[in-house]
Order: sequence, then C-alpha cells, then structure tokens
Amino acid sequence: MLKYLISNRNKKKLFSLMFFKTWLKRFYTLPSLVLFLLNMRRIKSLDIKVGSKSLISKCIINGKGSFLTIGNNSFIGKVTFHLHDFINIGNNVVINDKVEFFTASHDINDLNWKTITSPIIVEDYVWIASNSIILPGTHLKKYSVVGAGSVVRGKFIENSVIIGNPAKTVKYRDKNAYEYYPVDNLAAIKAWLKG
Repeated sequence: MLKYLISNRNKKKLFSLMFFKTWLKRFYTLPSLVLFLLNMRRIKSLDIKVGSKSLISKCIINGKGSFLTIGNNSFIGKVTFHLHDFINIGNNVVINDKVEFFTASHDINDLNWKTITSPIIVEDYVWIASNSIILPGTHLKKYSVVGAGSVVRGKFIENSVIIGNPAKTVKYRDKNAYEYYPVDNLAAIKAWLKG
C-alpha cells in the first residue's frame, strides 16, 4: 500500500504553499496510516486473504483466519469475526466499527446443543453500518446497505436497504452502477492521492 501511495501521490509544485499544505496533511495523518499498515501485516500473518488496496482496522479474529477472504479496495473497521465457517467479503465494501459476524450457532432442539455453521457472503459495494450483527447464512447482494444496529439473517437482493431487529428490507437504492472506492476517502489515503 505504501508503495502505491508514494508512486500515485498528488504532486504539487516544489516549495509552493500547496506543497507545504499537502505534506503537512501527510505528516498529520501518518500515525493512522502506520497503524493500518502494521495491522495489515498482523491480518495477513493470520492466513486471511486480503485483496489489493484494502485496509483493515484492528479486528478481533476468533477461529481460523483462512476462513476469511476480503476483496479489493474494501475498508473494514474495528470488527469482530467469529470464523467457524467461511466469510467472503467482496470488493469496495465498507464495514463500520463494532459490527460482529457470527458463522455458528446451536441447534436449540438438540439434546447435546449441536453446533451448526453456515457461511456469510457480502458482495461488492455493500455498506454495513456500526453495531450491526450478521448471523450465519446471511448473503448480502451487491449495493446493499445495512442500517446501524441491525440484526441480519437471510438472503437479500441487490440494492436492498436493510434495517431492524430482525432486519428486513425497508426500501431499495436506485439501480445505479455504483463505482466508488471507499479506501480512497480515508483521510490518511486522501492526503497522498488528493493532497
């Protein structure tokens, strides 16, 4: 990521006022960028597959790291992943802080309280707002939005706006081909790319 930022940085005229403003922003946001980069090393050491230009905050990982795949250009906040089955997160996804993913539950009718697992799929351009809970077997199709504090289980079609406990579709987004890159809007990244 650092190599990408340096080679694609917004260049200002040497020693101009904008040159100094741009480098001041980069210096100011450097600690958060360093924390992201250090955390990315930790994430990759857990055998989690992460696509290019994705940034992940300090997450709690319970279970097998190899069960988690994150696509390109996605931003993952301070999230908890319970990895008893696969979680596949697509490209250009935003998952805000305090979201929890559960891939396992228990059969309440089983005398031995049997564990039941099921994968979670989050397709491209999905936004999951803070404090949401994503339960086993959930499939969020492209361009869906999950409102803050929602408890989500089930399969939802493209462009769904999903809210509540239990979460349900309350409306649909306009059927546009959304083409945004959430990582580029982080202050630490923007300071390099846009100055």
